[in-house]
Amino acid sequence: MPKIEVSDCGEEGCGECDVCTYLNFLEWCGQVAGGVPHTIERNRAIEEHLDRAYPHWRT
Repeated sequence: MPKIEVSDCGEEGCGECDVCTYLNFLEWCGQVAGGVPHTIERNRAIEEHLDRAYPHWRT
């Protein structure tokens, strides 16, 4: 499986790179769900990048 390139602004919060777009999406999902259990389709490539670059992003 080829490695997928993930764009990352490096904590600048640009709102346009893959990382910012994904984190904004996760935040939006949490707000829309309003505490109700929900499921979303995760992006494995971006989450693997986040785990390597920002080990505490899930907390």
